[in-house]
Amino acid sequence: MSRYLSLTDAWIAFCKMADSGDEFDIPDEDFHWWEKLILLVQLDQEAAWKDIQTIAGELTTESQKAYLAAGPLEDLLASKGLDAEAFFDENGKEELEDLLPYVWVGRLDTVTAKWVKIRREFSR
Repeated sequence: MSRYLSLTDAWIAFCKMADSGDEFDIPDEDFHWWEKLILLVQLDQEAAWKDIQTIAGELTTESQKAYLAAGPLEDLLASKGLDAEAFFDENGKEELEDLLPYVWVGRLDTVTAKWVKIRREFSR
């Protein structure tokens, strides 16, 4: 049985595990929470973004933010592709600015990767 009450609680804990600096494994009984957010990014991007925003609001260190940004946020950006800018303009982007420095742009399409790089420059 999982020790977490919600997807966001679980992901906040996973992100905080990243502070150790070591690789870590999510316990089998909690792995469904990890999968659930990744699946939500594919099925309901607005709901996924709301969860990512909630999680991001609880993160305090670079390693925590990097864990979230290089996972579900990067997947969300990749799935939105050319529509990323309009999506974030419409759905709020305060947390986005805080997480963008940690997104790996290598798997994003060229236009989205360029948009991410420009957003990074303007958010400094």
